[in-house]
Amino acid sequence: MTASDTFAASRYAKYLSFSPTGSPFSVRGYVALVQDSWEVSPSGLKQARAYYQFVFFQNRWVESFHQECAKHITQLVLDSNLGIPIFVLKVDCGPGEADLLWHEQTRCVELRSPEGLDQLLRGLVRVASRFPPPELPRCSCGFREPRSHRNFV
Repeated sequence: MTASDTFAASRYAKYLSFSPTGSPFSVRGYVALVQDSWEVSPSGLKQARAYYQFVFFQNRWVESFHQECAKHITQLVLDSNLGIPIFVLKVDCGPGEADLLWHEQTRCVELRSPEGLDQLLRGLVRVASRFPPPELPRCSCGFREPRSHRNFV
């Protein structure tokens, strides 16, 4: 996945608004699943995690919540062989379902129902997997060789 692939995918991300039936959680935002042409590369994953994955909790940036959700979404996508996830999401929950706490100078979210968040993220990946893959720009020759078959001189 190159920077131009990622930029193109971010332009073609789909908006979604999703809440599982009976769940106190909801999510809305933009999601794209980038199909690296031949394999999911570690550098592509690292780049996506560092620059193209954001999860906010009730319009607030909570680093630990973002990290946990981004890790879980990425793992679900990789387990399903769907590509590399790119997303900007806002997760909300009903009143009394979560508390924002400070723990050793770090803000964190304490959920009453962590399994509800898991259900939400699994549903999000299921819905996003139905999106058609974005058409990414190709090199001028129109062909990308598989990484394992490139000749290095």
